Amino acid sequence: MAFRIYAVDVLPLIRAVKREEALAGVLQMGYADDSSAGGRIQGLVKWLRVLIERGPAFGYFPEPDKSVLVV
Repeated sequence: MAFRIYAVDVLPLIRAVKREEALAGVLQMGYADDSSAGGRIQGLVKWLRVLIERGPAFGYFPEPDKSVLVV
């Protein structure tokens, strides 16, 4: 039950990040507590910064040291 509630709570964050104009060239995917994105490096850096900045308000805490960049 807690997992379901968390997944619903993160939806506003996923939607807010998708509406960021600065991230227009970034394709973002979110599922439960995982986020991923595709695009140019500059866009992905902006995307991660937005997640780090906005995420905690939604209970989402990105951990860049546990992230993998695939090029």
